[in-house]
Amino acid sequence: MSESRINRDNYITISGWMVTELNLKGNELIVYAMIYGFSQAENQTFDGSMNYVAEWLNTSRQTVNNALKSLVSKGLVEKYDINENSKKPSKYRAVKNIPAAPAPPAAAPKETEAHNYYYSEIIDYLNKKTGKKFSAQNQETRKHIHARIAEGRTLGDFKQVIDNKCAEWLGTDFDKFLRPKTLFGTKFEAYLNQSPAAPAAKPQKAESDNPAKSFNVDDIL
Repeated sequence: MSESRINRDNYITISGWMVTELNLKGNELIVYAMIYGFSQAENQTFDGSMNYVAEWLNTSRQTVNNALKSLVSKGLVEKYDINENSKKPSKYRAVKNIPAAPAPPAAAPKETEAHNYYYSEIIDYLNKKTGKKFSAQNQETRKHIHARIAEGRTLGDFKQVIDNKCAEWLGTDFDKFLRPKTLFGTKFEAYLNQSPAAPAAKPQKAESDNPAKSFNVDDIL
């Protein structure tokens, strides 16, 4: 029996993260741990022979070679000095490539008492200004208001939009668009930042007979 290359006092350290974070096991775990032990200093590599590693694993050179190929393909081990014409063993360096923990899923925005207060205040104000009877409990209405609150809009912003559009649309063919879906939708910012308009004059009969001449619905919805 040939003399062992392994000193009786030699040891390999297998850290818990190699199992829990890298999901290594079996031969790959031992090979990685061995190479990692030689790779912790800067520019230091493992350049032992396959026979030495095979003796640690009590297995064949081919098994060791397969484990190394797998570790290299996973990006856990880097291979250097590859020279098919050289008899010198290749050099290997372990990489502590622990995958980043997946980001937790974004929590759905929660409705708070403050939100409920906004819903009531905004819809009450809209109804008072327009003489309509929208409900603060309507889910579609709440959805539009909630989306704007999530963007950081304030109660004053909502009331300003209502004031701006009431001054412009109330009593005209646009009156029907004084509703939560339109006012608090994707054009909220444009409505908020427009200059306050003087109350619009009622359209002449000739124009009201043909609403298409009075306004473009695509400019509102």
